[in-house]
Amino acid sequence: MPARTLFAALGRYLSVALLGIALVPSAPARADDSWIVDEPLNIEPALIAHADLACQLTLEESNLAPDELEDILAAAVAGIRAKIATPKQAVDAVGLAADLEKIVGPLDLIPSIALHQALADLSKTLGDHRRQQLHQTLAFALLGRMERQGLGQSFDQALQPCLIENEYGWLALRAGLGERQTQKTVSHNGQAYDVLEIRDRTRNLRSVYFDIDALWQAYQRREDVENQLPTTQGPSTSPATESGAPSLSRPPQNPY
Repeated sequence: MPARTLFAALGRYLSVALLGIALVPSAPARADDSWIVDEPLNIEPALIAHADLACQLTLEESNLAPDELEDILAAAVAGIRAKIATPKQAVDAVGLAADLEKIVGPLDLIPSIALHQALADLSKTLGDHRRQQLHQTLAFALLGRMERQGLGQSFDQALQPCLIENEYGWLALRAGLGERQTQKTVSHNGQAYDVLEIRDRTRNLRSVYFDIDALWQAYQRREDVENQLPTTQGPSTSPATESGAPSLSRPPQNPY
């Protein structure tokens, strides 16, 4: 089924069931701290499918490279968070969200935990509890997608972050940890992984594994395309419209 057709079907589900779903709280650590979280989140399959679609569109259809997208998102999230203290300030944050959507496409289809957290907080300030719950749910859907294979204890149980920023989002939201010691990218059985060494609640060092192979494949596809461009065009990053904004295959839609 084409991605757009799948999203249209999911949209009908989202309009009714997604906004009424009970969010699952983050799991506590085991009593003996044998691992940093207890068990995977229990997320509705349709929400996992939505997170899958968001990741697929971002890595396979966007004209922005993943690192370009993450830079844009980080700046936007910082700008939104700086303007959500009061409803009066939040009006400016709404403008930032609308500007972001013109660049990256529909925000509901961006697989960024940090973005959906910021938009949930913005919606709360504005008193829009419907959209607050929507973005909270989308953030939890991304967390649930990450945990399909396990909780990062090994290569076989690696988390699937889609974007690198979600590695830190998972550590903060699910493990309550933010003190990273080392980070390295390694190859295992022909796939790419990020391995982060962190200190757990007992101050012991632990390795957390993230499967980033889909991300590396996205970089490789982009490199292959750029290598096929005529040399007279010179180096190119993302195609741009006449206004200078990157063009996307997904039309922007302003939900605010």
